[in-house]
Amino acid sequence: MRKILLLLLMLGCSTEPAIEIGVAVELSGFGSFSGERIVRGAELALEEINNQGGIHGVPLKLVIEDTRTSPSEAAKVFHKISSQNIPVVISGWTAQSSATAPIAESTETVLISASGGGEGGGSLGRFVFRTWPVDAREAAAAAKYMHNHGAKKAAVVYTQGVWEEGIRKGFVDAFPGTIVGQYTQTDRVDWRTVIARIKEQAPEAIYLAIDGNAIPSFLRQAKEVNLPAQIIGTSWTDDPAIVKSSGDALEGVMFSQYAEPSIAFVASYSKKYDIEPATPADVAYDTIHILAKVMSDHGTTADAIRSGLADVEHHGASGIISFDKHGDRMSRPISVHQFVNGTPVKLAEDL
Repeated sequence: MRKILLLLLMLGCSTEPAIEIGVAVELSGFGSFSGERIVRGAELALEEINNQGGIHGVPLKLVIEDTRTSPSEAAKVFHKISSQNIPVVISGWTAQSSATAPIAESTETVLISASGGGEGGGSLGRFVFRTWPVDAREAAAAAKYMHNHGAKKAAVVYTQGVWEEGIRKGFVDAFPGTIVGQYTQTDRVDWRTVIARIKEQAPEAIYLAIDGNAIPSFLRQAKEVNLPAQIIGTSWTDDPAIVKSSGDALEGVMFSQYAEPSIAFVASYSKKYDIEPATPADVAYDTIHILAKVMSDHGTTADAIRSGLADVEHHGASGIISFDKHGDRMSRPISVHQFVNGTPVKLAEDL
């Protein structure tokens, strides 16, 4: 036994158990692409931290659960994780985060959303934070840009969901001109009726507040009728899967986007996974590094983590992260791009 302990000390390892961080994200269902990226970003950060000695010699460990892109399932897995006395859980999209926020409060478990920017968010409780920015700010930047560049009338197309509602409202509230119509439907494949109605209203701009999986269908059908309005989408528009599925229907489409991840992060991620990172891998990566710093400085209990997060100013892969009094990320630079000859071209930045 003495030889084993001596060997552990010589290797710089700790005999203490690992410090566990819960990860409850969408690993199946239509949001699985996002959850998989969160896990990759988190695992990359975890590897870096543990290679540097962990938290005072104690390694970090991820306890990963699948929410199946379902709020009810998210609540179940959050209960499962919190019952193991794990002090903090990283979550994904707004619908799932909102479903787990009351449990986070009742169990006094810190909840951090790495991809949920819909309405409510951090204001859902003292233990709830978001490293992903508030989506309404992205929508407002798009609205003001379009108006400043000649669009006096705009239409909004949205799918029904917590995230979509937040960005729909953000665009409508911020657009200085006239909203000629807001259109939605349960069918996310055939948009021809909606497109015909929009064409009759003749807006100069169309804001797509729709789920990423519905974007290619809308764009292809809009191109079929040569819809003349300028289409502008969200930060999901240049997602690799959406770009591939949309093909040349993306030509001329604008979209808002957050600041690009750091060069160092892109290099490390690409080396580990043999693929370039996509949203929200960089935010998940930053979230783990923030938690490591907070745990190192303040302690590993939920109260210590909650208290430490309030004072965070982290300069990371996704930019600067600090939190307002509601636990929401305070800012992240936004730019506007347009697809030209199949490639996104930046039109404006720091909006």
